[in-house]
Amino acid sequence: MFDDLLKENVILKYPLGSYSDGEADFAQVEGKAFVFDYNERLLRDIGMVKSAKFFVIAASDAVKTCFAATQVDVQIIHNERLYDLKTVRACRDLDGTVECFSCAGV
Repeated sequence: MFDDLLKENVILKYPLGSYSDGEADFAQVEGKAFVFDYNERLLRDIGMVKSAKFFVIAASDAVKTCFAATQVDVQIIHNERLYDLKTVRACRDLDGTVECFSCAGV
């Protein structure tokens, strides 16, 4: 759907549900994304006003596994900066196949 725009490399970190030394264990998956800054009007949805990004992430098998496991406490690394994902929505094509995920990160 957006193959020509999905040029940025991102890393998704999601909790595995286990702990070691009192800290949550995270799995990491790599993905391709289209990334842009939020504008003021959209920032009201998540209550933040700076360092917010919007990510459209290609729905590879690894990314689908990440969002199938959890949509809570997912983090994304883009350009060596860590963002907490606040919203995740699946984008489907006409036959219902998930093509990408739209995510708001702060």
